[in-house]
Amino acid sequence: MAVLKGIATGQMQEALEVLVGPEAKGLSVSVIGRLKREWEAEYADWCRRDVGRDHWVYL
Repeated sequence: MAVLKGIATGQMQEALEVLVGPEAKGLSVSVIGRLKREWEAEYADWCRRDVGRDHWVYL
């Protein structure tokens, strides 16, 4: 997810506005904190995934 490590909770609203539009203005600090924790966990899982069985094709 977009630079989760480098964005403080207070800056998430600005970053989300870029991604989802003006609807992000209604998000509270607690909702942003929860989303950030969920995304950090998803990113950590993604980093630990086993890609050894996958077949990668690239140009």
